[in-house]
Amino acid sequence: MVLIESLSARGQLLAPAVAQLLTVTLPLNHFDETLVRALVPNQDLAPSIQMLLENNLLSSANTSFGVQYCYRPIIKDALTRKMTAEIASCKTQTLETAAAFELARKQHEPAFDYAMTNKDYRQGTDILIESGLLLFADSARVLQRTLPRIPKTQLAKYPLLTVALGIIYNGDQRTRFKGLEHFALALTATQLLGKSVPPEERVAMGLARAVALRMTGQFKLAAGTSRTALKTLNELALADRDKLRIFEPIALGQWGLTLLLVGDFSAAEKALQQSVATGELVDSQQAQYFSMSLLAYRHAVDGDLHTAAMFAKLASELYSGAAIMELYQQTPLAIALAMIELGRLRPDAAAAHLKNVISETATSEFWGRLRVIEAHIDLLRGQAGIASGRLAVVLGRRSDLPALNPLDAAALSVLHADLLLTGGNASGAGAALAKLPAKNPAVIIAKARFSLATGSPAQTAELLSPEINFTTALQSVEARVLLTVARLHLLPKESLRTDLEMISGAITALENQWPLVMLTADDRDLLRTSMEKANVPYPYSATLPAEIIPVKLESIVLTRRESTILATLATTGDRAEIARINFVSLNTVKSQLRSLYKKLGVASREEALLVAHQEKLLN
Repeated sequence: MVLIESLSARGQLLAPAVAQLLTVTLPLNHFDETLVRALVPNQDLAPSIQMLLENNLLSSANTSFGVQYCYRPIIKDALTRKMTAEIASCKTQTLETAAAFELARKQHEPAFDYAMTNKDYRQGTDILIESGLLLFADSARVLQRTLPRIPKTQLAKYPLLTVALGIIYNGDQRTRFKGLEHFALALTATQLLGKSVPPEERVAMGLARAVALRMTGQFKLAAGTSRTALKTLNELALADRDKLRIFEPIALGQWGLTLLLVGDFSAAEKALQQSVATGELVDSQQAQYFSMSLLAYRHAVDGDLHTAAMFAKLASELYSGAAIMELYQQTPLAIALAMIELGRLRPDAAAAHLKNVISETATSEFWGRLRVIEAHIDLLRGQAGIASGRLAVVLGRRSDLPALNPLDAAALSVLHADLLLTGGNASGAGAALAKLPAKNPAVIIAKARFSLATGSPAQTAELLSPEINFTTALQSVEARVLLTVARLHLLPKESLRTDLEMISGAITALENQWPLVMLTADDRDLLRTSMEKANVPYPYSATLPAEIIPVKLESIVLTRRESTILATLATTGDRAEIARINFVSLNTVKSQLRSLYKKLGVASREEALLVAHQEKLLN
């Protein structure tokens, strides 16, 4: 303040040129001479800038646009207080001009910041679209700083800004529920606003609605809405479509992602390939990187690790030149690379790919798939108990996590049963599988695996003999392996050379050895020796723990008191009645039921009776 008052007393800050420079530049984060000329045309303000530099009011730095200036924070605060009236008289026009100027030279961060400061939310939406959503990757975190200041009454009018704020909140576990509130608000807004908005806002609304639907668990509707958004874009007038060209690869990428999450791999492939092509046309490395990463993810989930590795290599080459939204855009590629290493039976390499994202994406759309991969890494390390513990913790907090897409929901449900089986708890695995949808391909394979491991190859053959429409190529190969091993048990003298050749060829082509992992050691030996006898190459070379699925699975043994309680439970579910029949207190019954349920691996009377029937524990 002493410095400022001293300069004012000498008249240096009161000179018209200096006063004008201060008036138009104090509302800005930084400025250069080109921007100043746009704000105050036909005047040479270079001497005024030089005077501020010489008196230590400004700092400077070299940029691609030349020398950039900014006020030191304490100086800026003092000058702003001193010139409040002058700044207020032209602040709106200054910010509007500065935002348009920065946007024209592709400086999206300051342009968006100025639009938000000016409360011009429509311009903010335009800038977010024109940036190709690169603002999410902004190291200055301009979205995080400006969006929370928008009143909810205004947010309802600008769905894309609402969704952006929802994504920001959703990325932090502490504010996840606020994120869901904003997705719901965006969803309502897109329904209320209709078509009475400019073309760019209409396209933005389509994207906002699709993302909001996906984040709230309405995946199939989200896929349809993404397609409608693209149709809306293609129906715009040519001038409007040219203005929004950057939006096309982004919309295609979002559509492809949604299709992947519902398991429509064929349609997702087409959308993502088109996204890569249009991203190249509009020179958006970010859009190309994201869609290429999703293509790698798509083929990794499908089980085709050869193709997944090809797309992962291409995405990695684009990475260095693309501005990446830190976790959201890196996660699909990390997952793809981890699944590639899992298929090659290298758990440590798989874990290395996840170390930067596995703890930080608890609230992302990919959390279910990440948990499956984490458990498979533990299985390859021979740590089924650790995997079960991790999964129990995650499933216990499902309400705090985002909506689980259908593909990952099935994978997690089956994983729970598989972990019980690999932990030796055949009864618990059987009970878990009995609760799952009978016609789901993943469930059918898990039941077939369970039957084979528990010595019922005939049931495995019965489950897999009908024609089944498998979701992924990996499921198809797993089913072929299980069915062939079952037939080797049932028909030891019959030649199954064709089936053995198909297994060898498929696993080699996919470069994926996971279909052989979830076999008992005896079944792997049977398959290997059968291939050797038939002179068929055995496509398995890595070293695994001796028993992924134990040779001896636990059978349930009840004490006399537990057997009595179980027999009574079959006749009545009333705890007071059970206590009366067994001549014990109600508290004793509660304690004994807890112990019984824990031993059976169940949580209810119905489940307990189902397991008891399966294990022949009831007379």
